[in-house]
Amino acid sequence: MLYLYWKHSHSPYRYWLVLLPVLPMIYLILITIRQFSERDEMLRKVTSESLAFSAIATAWTCCSLFLFRAIGVPTFQAEWVFFMLVAYYLIGLFFTWRRYK
Repeated sequence: MLYLYWKHSHSPYRYWLVLLPVLPMIYLILITIRQFSERDEMLRKVTSESLAFSAIATAWTCCSLFLFRAIGVPTFQAEWVFFMLVAYYLIGLFFTWRRYK
């Protein structure tokens, strides 16, 4: 993508390259929704509560890191947000699964 952006730097259409990752993401979202809707009710409840915990915990962590940056804590790369999301999902899945066991 960067190659095409710099190669066609004179073209006004180079900004449309930003939309290229959107097509695979739409496909992944459709597959996820289809798989989620085909699960039984209890597994769907466990998964949705784990996802809710993951989203809230990740948002809280990211917002608190803005405050920690002011006191001199080193910042992290943006890719770490995905890893935090997965880690919090697994933690939420563990506790939710134990609650409904």
